[in-house]
Amino acid sequence: MIRPCLAVGLALTLVACSSLPPLAGPDLTLPASYGSTSGEAGSPDHTDLWTGRWWTLLNDAELAERVERALQHNRDLKRAIARIEEADAALRLAGAALLPQVTVDAANARNRVTEVGAVPLPSNAPIYRSDRKLALNTSYELDVWGRLRNSRESARAQMLANRETADTVALTVASTVAQTVIAIRSTDLALHLSDATISSREDTLRLIRIRRGEGIASELEERQGEAVLAGLRAQAEQLRLARDLLENQLGLLCGEPGAKLSRSPSLTLPEAPVPPTGLPSTLLASRPDIRAAEARMRAARLQVEAVRAAKFPLISLTGALGQQSGALGDLLTSPGRIWTLALGLSAPLLDFGRADARTDQARSQAIQAQLAYEQAVLTAFREVSDALASLDHTRHIEAALLAQRDASAAAARVSRVRYEGGYAGWLEVLDAERTANTAEQAWVQARQARLSATIDLIKALGSGWTTPANQTDAARTP
Repeated sequence: MIRPCLAVGLALTLVACSSLPPLAGPDLTLPASYGSTSGEAGSPDHTDLWTGRWWTLLNDAELAERVERALQHNRDLKRAIARIEEADAALRLAGAALLPQVTVDAANARNRVTEVGAVPLPSNAPIYRSDRKLALNTSYELDVWGRLRNSRESARAQMLANRETADTVALTVASTVAQTVIAIRSTDLALHLSDATISSREDTLRLIRIRRGEGIASELEERQGEAVLAGLRAQAEQLRLARDLLENQLGLLCGEPGAKLSRSPSLTLPEAPVPPTGLPSTLLASRPDIRAAEARMRAARLQVEAVRAAKFPLISLTGALGQQSGALGDLLTSPGRIWTLALGLSAPLLDFGRADARTDQARSQAIQAQLAYEQAVLTAFREVSDALASLDHTRHIEAALLAQRDASAAAARVSRVRYEGGYAGWLEVLDAERTANTAEQAWVQARQARLSATIDLIKALGSGWTTPANQTDAARTP
């Protein structure tokens, strides 16, 4: 009887093995590097940016403290860690399926049989009967076709994907906190400059009023000075509002509502690390989101093999060993011993395409996972290129706006001297001072944009632009 079953199973196996072509691998070709950047390859302080705490390189102790708080208390990151624990449990569950399952079966039953059944009871047969049983049962699936092994490896890959996803969330949280603190620092600097300008305009307005009392200045000049001062005060309030909103966002990121960020005593923005020229595209292999997409692709491919195995015969071993008797005193005696050993084979014969449909479904999911991986690589390459372009151009923009700020401030000083000497009108002074104020604020925004582009580049590269020693083998072209 066993031979025909094995023959049927072998035939079904051969049919199933020949029904699917193998999945093709990812088709990606990336440039060897990102081309020329504006970095200084020889700068020893800036070319080795790969640390577990890259945010410390911005030389802002409070920024580093806020990032580390966020990594401990951010709710999105805690959810990602919980998903790791869930995936780890799923892996242990899939691994346990490869081992026999042993259960204990204990029963104590007492029943009464009918006296008026179809078959009359003998006169000496008892009406009440007892049955005691104590046995160990085991069942074990022989993983001949790799269904359980592939399921376990698929779960392992999914767990690794969840770990990389948590790293992605951590990197996003850290970069967002750093960006927010930099924005607050920029707002503080802009507010400081605005307050200084307001103080200067208040002095100017007092001078105009004195000059008007002496008949030198007109009412128009006084009213224009008042209008300029009111506009500057409104600008300062807008900056304070922006700072409050940024602090609220920072509290949300750090899981500490209502937390405040003190003003930097120096009222300066940190220097941004500079990337070297010709960054290799192999750095993309360090991005956790790409590693997560690659792990999901592997998990989906392994799941195809696990689902395909459902077409093959299922071979299982079952067994039981124990004692059974009607009287409790005889339960552990030799005559009460029982045992069972069985070999089972179950093969699909006619399922009207169910197995094929499940296999096609898994295969389509694997193709989707592969396309998602390819898209992640392409998106990552674009993000790095965008960040490098932003960093390059914001450096030139900042330099130009710095020159504009200095020139506008000098022009404002000259126009004031000319006005006080009677060589220029008040409108010239107003125009020069308005230009100087605008140039100051624009330079602060450009400085912030350059720092923001640097943080975007660090994030896009997965924490920096050199490969750590423990990931040299992993730094391959995706």
